[in-house]
Amino acid sequence: MAFRIALAVLGGASHSAVAAAAHLLTWELSVQCDPDNTPARPLFCDDPEADLALSRAEVTDGRVEVAGGEVPARLIWYRGTALPSAVLTELWDRHFPVRAPVVRWLRLLADDPRSQVWMRAAVAAGELCVRDFDYGYTELVRPLAEAATPRRRIFAATTLDQAAGHDTHRKTVHRLVGDWSRNGTNALRWTAAMALGYGNAAATMDDTLETLARIGVRDDGAQLAVASFNVVRLLALPDADQVLARIAEWTHHKREPYQDLGLVTTVRLSLTTVDEVLTEDPDAPLADRDDWPLPLALAATRPELVGPMADLMWTALNTARARDMAMDALERLLRSAVRKDGTEWTRPGLAALLPALATEDHDQRRLDWLLRHMMNDPENPLPDARARDLWWLAVTPRRPDRRERTRRERTREEDTHG
Repeated sequence: MAFRIALAVLGGASHSAVAAAAHLLTWELSVQCDPDNTPARPLFCDDPEADLALSRAEVTDGRVEVAGGEVPARLIWYRGTALPSAVLTELWDRHFPVRAPVVRWLRLLADDPRSQVWMRAAVAAGELCVRDFDYGYTELVRPLAEAATPRRRIFAATTLDQAAGHDTHRKTVHRLVGDWSRNGTNALRWTAAMALGYGNAAATMDDTLETLARIGVRDDGAQLAVASFNVVRLLALPDADQVLARIAEWTHHKREPYQDLGLVTTVRLSLTTVDEVLTEDPDAPLADRDDWPLPLALAATRPELVGPMADLMWTALNTARARDMAMDALERLLRSAVRKDGTEWTRPGLAALLPALATEDHDQRRLDWLLRHMMNDPENPLPDARARDLWWLAVTPRRPDRRERTRRERTREEDTHG
């Protein structure tokens, strides 16, 4: 039975991960049944073939992520897509005494560093909370949302996002996350920010960005890092243009905490890769560029975002307190054009973004200085041919439209006169 429950929660993970989770759950169930005795774990009694047959499961060859790379693995699934939900429904609705050991087990899975384990467990926990939100919130979501470790808080945020996917619970999650952002402890505000990064924890994108800004500027920017990271996560969603517009508003805000939020978010955008913001969805628009820097992946796939992203990066490069970090981020983008083996990597994204970033003479002089600096780097010199290629990508004939030029001139005046 523990194997069937583990398979319902972790279906699609590796067979070894499901088996290990089943052993953990067996322990929790045994302790619940007989708390006075320490259960023993038999070492040579497993029968994998019988487990598969009795559980209506099948094993297929696939790949899982390990330490940032993919390796072959044996993946296990239920044969019917309705079976996982049926197992969890039967467990949660008809066997109340089993809830306590299952909750303890889910908390253990929340500590697992493998995304194939903790992510699936969080999604299953969200589905269980939908069936009885009062119990799930009290026993699972709230304790993990206030936990000391970030991984448990991310688990709670993912659980809430899964619950928000149901019409019956969406408004409840919106109110809960909004309350945490205003009146919660530091841990609850942190968890709220992570939940908002999925894009479902507030009624509209405007509400999401407003709440993240409230978290990011509060207490002298104590949670600026988590707020900016989750703003960047929203750029993987269809409303990326709206997110970029709001970041631009922050950079030009009259209050310095909002300016810092906009600048930090801009630099973080340049340093974030696609796989850091995408969930395990092979059909996501950016899934085939998972190791690309996010701004270059967006530039290559959504040309309408090139101008707003270039404006943000231009502002960071021309703001004293952000200039050094922005230059480092730009260097990292430039070095990603070609892989170490010489094959093309992000060059199409750079071909779209660099001309919009180097529209004026002083922009091109800065790029020229940076490329020469990279060529003279004693530890990792940029080959001359590659530097020339990047230069010509940037200086292709293109003049900014009037709206773009006006905005940058206005920014320069603000830098000069306040």
